[in-house]
Amino acid sequence: MNEHFTQAQKIHMVETMWQVAYSDAHLDAHENHLIGKIAGLLHVTHGEYTGAKMRAREAAGHA
Repeated sequence: MNEHFTQAQKIHMVETMWQVAYSDAHLDAHENHLIGKIAGLLHVTHGEYTGAKMRAREAAGHA
């Protein structure tokens, strides 16, 4: 994935994972840890990760 996805595609993937995590209105600690781990492996920066999380949270109505 790191070789074939653009940075924007990797950020979008992380944001999509956050959308799934927020879909049941309950953010589990395991979900939080797993998404963070995957974001790190994809070389998504902390700022990009946080932005993706906030956009997904807003979209889920948890602003």
